[in-house]
Amino acid sequence: MTLAIAINRGLYLVTDERKARRLFLEQIAKPKRLISTSDLLRHWAQEKIVSKEQLQKTLQRIESRASYRPPLSDRNQEWWINALS
Repeated sequence: MTLAIAINRGLYLVTDERKARRLFLEQIAKPKRLISTSDLLRHWAQEKIVSKEQLQKTLQRIESRASYRPPLSDRNQEWWINALS
């Protein structure tokens, strides 16, 4: 449903689900309209000039509470790992 709405209304799609990402790119072919969790967090950290401590705490909470860590194929995976160290 989210995929159909994003495509039909010309919106950005924010998802980490591989199948949804693949289908979106097949239909739209505009990678700039496809956003991941790590994209959102990296943008937030850079735009709001988040302290290293706050960023670490946020990423640790996401990993522990949401059981989420970007996959190796994620363009922000290295940034995420570096931010945790």
